[in-house]
Amino acid sequence: MKVIFFCQNAYAYGILEPIKQVLIEEGHSFIWGISRKLLPKFPYKSEPFTTSILDLQLFEADVIFVPGNEVPYYLRGLKVQVFHGLAGEKKGHFRIRHYFDVYLTQGPHFTRRFQELQHKHKDFEVIETGWPKLDVYAHDRLRYKDEKQALLEA
Repeated sequence: MKVIFFCQNAYAYGILEPIKQVLIEEGHSFIWGISRKLLPKFPYKSEPFTTSILDLQLFEADVIFVPGNEVPYYLRGLKVQVFHGLAGEKKGHFRIRHYFDVYLTQGPHFTRRFQELQHKHKDFEVIETGWPKLDVYAHDRLRYKDEKQALLEA
């Protein structure tokens, strides 16, 4: 499987990191598609990446993971929105823009709302996955124990 991580904002890296780790473990190919403004501080320069939409077209992806609201419709691949926050009250959070084939939701509240929209629009799927950016806290709970205690005592 060939995957694009389509990033227009720096917050996308932490959201996509757990997905990237699974792809590496399973031997899949991926490329980071980043906006030019992110290039100076892009943390994965040793991995495949590009700032060129043409390069992304030539990659011929099977899937595009997008922690954002937009993705070029003409890029090949199943377009998957990975939610990039927990603010359901934010204006436009539940707006269907018709860019995505799949919405990965962070929890039951968000899943229910998107399933209602799925029944209305009938052109996308909804899968409740949680929020990958928080996975590190579940996997490495003991690692943060001392920091948590220090914060509670402060």
